[in-house]
Amino acid sequence: MQRIDGWSERDGERFAEACHERLGARLREATDPGLREHLANYQWAVNWHIERRNTAMAGYVSALGLAQVARDGTPTEAYRRERAWQSEWLVRELRLTAGSEGPA
Repeated sequence: MQRIDGWSERDGERFAEACHERLGARLREATDPGLREHLANYQWAVNWHIERRNTAMAGYVSALGLAQVARDGTPTEAYRRERAWQSEWLVRELRLTAGSEGPA
């Protein structure tokens, strides 16, 4: 893993907000009260990290929360899928290319 030279504080905020929104989307579609409470707690924790500008932890906590309520596969598989989504978001939004250390 290498540092991304083009990474800015705003990029981190956008990333964390995208993770927060993914939890929110899952929360809005959930009907089970226990599931809603679980997702709401994780969304609160992601927001807590956003407020403290700890965007990496916001991504981690979001992936962990979503993985625990996955509809298919094991929690480990779901966690990996969520982290893959986050990686794809970073590549797309920061316009990264394979092996790059910054925007393309």
